[in-house]
Amino acid sequence: MTEPAALGDRSYVDLSGKSLSSQSINPGIRNCILVLAGQSNICNLGPTAYTPTNIGKVDNLNPCNGAIYTAVDPLLGCSSTGGNPGSRLADKLINASLFDRVVLVPVAIGGSAAADWQNSYGNRLTAALGRVRARLGVSPTAILWGQGEADTNLATSQSSYQASMTAVISATRTAGYTGPWFIAQQSWNGGATSAAVQAAQLALV
Repeated sequence: MTEPAALGDRSYVDLSGKSLSSQSINPGIRNCILVLAGQSNICNLGPTAYTPTNIGKVDNLNPCNGAIYTAVDPLLGCSSTGGNPGSRLADKLINASLFDRVVLVPVAIGGSAAADWQNSYGNRLTAALGRVRARLGVSPTAILWGQGEADTNLATSQSSYQASMTAVISATRTAGYTGPWFIAQQSWNGGATSAAVQAAQLALV
């Protein structure tokens, strides 16, 4: 079955093979809640699907319906149907004894530019933050931003990229999120990179 995509028709929402997980946070353990935003490198566009090995410790909060499922690629909430690097990252965080449970909240859209997130996709982040608060009663540990390739193709200037992302980040602050943003310095697309985009990403940090 599928759930209606409350965050747009590009979200992966197929619940086939998905199992519900714990809908609450155990304050007695080290919890990590990661919102995954941006474009292809942080959504379900990996060539190989992955199932976390830490069974029962890695979950996927579906921002489209607010329910929490045992994490297995493709993750619910972002675009496409392949592997997601968030699943592998969650295992690494647990295996390194940094956290006991990881909840992934994916909202990334393949091919999206920074300006898209300032405009048409901005509600995806604020809606995801609301889902986390409503379901878990806490704020995310961090927002992971992986995006820039589309802006290489668009020849986006440093000032334009910074302006768009400043607006995106500000919207999350207005929505009550006070935690960190981790911004990847990435722009590689088909052999080309953008010094302007990478400088903007570094300046945002």
